[in-house]
Amino acid sequence: AYFNSGMDDVGGLVYDFNRNGYNTVAMHPNIPDYYNRDVVYDVMGFDEYISLAGFSYDESDMLKDDRLNDGKFIDNIIQKLESTDEPQFIFGVTFAGHSPYLSKYDDTVISAESDVVTGYDLVEVQNYAESVYELDLAFEDLYDYVMNRDKPTIVYMWGDHMPPLNMNRDYLSDLGYKYTVPLMGFSNFENISIEQELISPNQISTQIIKDSGIEHNKYFDYVYSLRNTYPVIQSEWLLDLDDATAEIYNSIQYDLLFGKRYLLK
Repeated sequence: AYFNSGMDDVGGLVYDFNRNGYNTVAMHPNIPDYYNRDVVYDVMGFDEYISLAGFSYDESDMLKDDRLNDGKFIDNIIQKLESTDEPQFIFGVTFAGHSPYLSKYDDTVISAESDVVTGYDLVEVQNYAESVYELDLAFEDLYDYVMNRDKPTIVYMWGDHMPPLNMNRDYLSDLGYKYTVPLMGFSNFENISIEQELISPNQISTQIIKDSGIEHNKYFDYVYSLRNTYPVIQSEWLLDLDDATAEIYNSIQYDLLFGKRYLLK
């Protein structure tokens, strides 16, 4: 709603990679205007956005719900990595594992059995588990590719939200599950370590900056300075952010979007 005026000095990860000579690519195998990606990715500074029409695939690569399977999604990322010797920053958003989880597969490798979960809920669990299994196999292919290529490469993978299973409302909450998703990373040229058990998404960008070693916006240094004390800054799960720090953080956010951007002077 606000980041749409061509401001190329706001603390944006894509802009920093652009300034460091990287080709920046967003990849998502869906229609281009889903969540206005054809507009938003351009505003965010990506050099290229590849929607489903730009992917290499055939009908056998589509699931029953008309979504591209994760194996072929990873294949296309590898093809993009192989397409040039220039440095690249690729932001890939998978789609195969997204809900609903009722009719994705004709057959599943994973079976689900329960004395508690039955009917509709059990079908959801089995389809979701199968999608996780297939993503795991696809990600293994990406890992093997990266670890065997000569070009220095870093990969991060994380989920953007928990699966909206019907059973979430009852079983998972009763078992004490919190609103967290996995985060992992690996590199073929250095050891990377995400030291905190829990971090929020604003710290993923700073981790990428830190591990890639590119020249970057001072905003990321500020965010990283908060990590040891406040690894999680998120509205639904705020971990002990004191009033003074919260006021500074909010003021910087406001100034970067609407003010004179003093942090960048």
